[in-house]
Amino acid sequence: MSTLKSKMLKAKTTIRNVFSAMTVEPLMLLDGLAFSNIHVYIENLQMDRVCRVSAGFSEDICENLKSNQEASVEVQQKYSVFALYNGIIAAALPLFFILFMGAWSDKYGRKVPLVAVQIGHALHAAGYLLASLFPSWPAEILLLVTLLDTLGGGTVSFLTAANSYLGDVTSEESRTSRVGLANSIWFLGGPAGTLLGTYIYTRGGYLPLFGTSLTLSIMAVVYVLVFLPESHGPFAKKEESETDTQKASLDMRDSVAAVYGIEKTPVTKIDLLQEDITVATMIKDFFNPRRIFDSFKSTLRKREGNTRALILLLIFTSLLRRLTRSPYVFAFTRHVLGWEANDYSLWVTYKNLMATTGSLVAVPLLSIYFGISDNVLAMIGAMSGIFEYIVYGCVTESHKYFIWVAPVAALLLNSCTIAQRAMMTKFVTRDEIGKVSAVLGALDGMMPMITSAVYTAVYHVSVSAFPAAHFFLGAGVSALMMALFSFIIKADKTREYDVEGAKPKDNSGPVKDKSLILRTDSNWLARADSVPLDIIPFHGMTKSCNTIVILSQIPKENSTSDSSDQQPSLSRRALISFKHALEKILGRANAFEESPKKQSNDKKPNISNLFININNIGKRTFISKLSDNTEKDEIREHKKLTNTDKRESFSNV
Repeated sequence: MSTLKSKMLKAKTTIRNVFSAMTVEPLMLLDGLAFSNIHVYIENLQMDRVCRVSAGFSEDICENLKSNQEASVEVQQKYSVFALYNGIIAAALPLFFILFMGAWSDKYGRKVPLVAVQIGHALHAAGYLLASLFPSWPAEILLLVTLLDTLGGGTVSFLTAANSYLGDVTSEESRTSRVGLANSIWFLGGPAGTLLGTYIYTRGGYLPLFGTSLTLSIMAVVYVLVFLPESHGPFAKKEESETDTQKASLDMRDSVAAVYGIEKTPVTKIDLLQEDITVATMIKDFFNPRRIFDSFKSTLRKREGNTRALILLLIFTSLLRRLTRSPYVFAFTRHVLGWEANDYSLWVTYKNLMATTGSLVAVPLLSIYFGISDNVLAMIGAMSGIFEYIVYGCVTESHKYFIWVAPVAALLLNSCTIAQRAMMTKFVTRDEIGKVSAVLGALDGMMPMITSAVYTAVYHVSVSAFPAAHFFLGAGVSALMMALFSFIIKADKTREYDVEGAKPKDNSGPVKDKSLILRTDSNWLARADSVPLDIIPFHGMTKSCNTIVILSQIPKENSTSDSSDQQPSLSRRALISFKHALEKILGRANAFEESPKKQSNDKKPNISNLFININNIGKRTFISKLSDNTEKDEIREHKKLTNTDKRESFSNV
């Protein structure tokens, strides 16, 4: 009995730990359900408006396009033009939104972009809900509804923010599995949402269908605001020890700023904790054009080894992956197979279920148990895409079964997406994940425009003779992706390009602010295992106060007995070394001789840079104090140092 209780207790503990470790996974499930619930029927509604309003056909003809081949071809061509404009609108605004949001979220956190996307999805569902109530509205109204969805950044922005969030809260070792799990849950929302949408549409039509999607999006907004903790930034919960360390760092920085009259500019994370952050400040900072510059600078900057080349190659392969997706699968099934929306939704459910099975079972099995690298997983996904699109290209009216075989061939297709996202977060530091992901997301968001233009041209020309031609275009692009990943794998094995060595070395943990402990009690200095040096007054940058710098040289273990005889020269050397270091940091040779009036007109140095460089001075501790009464004898002794003594002393330090 006790054994059974212990097992039950262990199971409860395991389940509790699993749920406590969940962050964006429930949100991704809600988003996947809300998106897939209406995805198929949005295209059906669009094609119905094009047929009845734009083309001017009767309702009977639009419901039986299979029996009227001429009308079907005309509707397909008009719909392809509508889909082109819809794709441009869906990609244009998120392009700028993601570029601004990426660097902004690195500073303030990931919750705001996640909420913005869900609000956009809610407006999108509400817009189609209104469109379903007014059947006479033209198809162009639906373009405005698409614009509502882009106000929050769209699906690309959501996946970018969600994967950046996972990059913040996971270690490099567990990141591939966590990213794979979260994206698999999002893919799982595909078949579940499609089944749910089919059931609701069959029972009630468009009105309850779009109402359900609206409800799911509102639930997602509530989850982010109430239950999802912030991953980083000024609104993230800090450990008590981390807060104490940051407070000590701020006290030291403020002390140095007061002594030297240096302007304090809040640019570090610990500054944000003390800075009063308002909504107006965040909005103004969001529209700062420097956000775009910072994102591209982080992406294109030179890195250790071949990391920059790998990042650019991953971005390029990600864009190619988007280019493999034809937007005319539904139109193809209606034209060639004569399917209706319900038939297509059932097939999409089956297709997504196969993809989710591969993501949840096959990808973790290959990654964790067989130890297959991310590079190989990506190549396997590209190979799976080749097989899928070739099988789609074989679908004809007499060979309908091929459309059910293709999803099986694409069982490992999502491994390419999962591996690419995991690899991207491993090649950059945590405070750059949002910036680099923003560039990737922005370029990824441009692809619907390019994809729509390319596939529209192919489908518009080939629909009357060979409707499946666009699938072979996707197979060719997948073959190019496979070749690129094969090159990466070969380079890794031959060490012609050091792929593994190109990864950042010391960025496995979160970025932490260095701290410098300020000691103000003389007893501590007396107790220290060091040899006290002479106290030499030191002029600051203002006339109203002077700075006393107490330097102590930590003695070596094998110090000689005559070291005390050299203390005055050591004191001078230490003082000159410290002064020259400050002058180098502040960027001016005469930093301590400038007048206050002239100093006020110059651009003041950033205290954060001074603070960090002071913190790196080794084997010396220093204490800054303000002194109103400086002994003239000591000042006079300090000024007797000649330039020759300075150079000699500085070279010996």
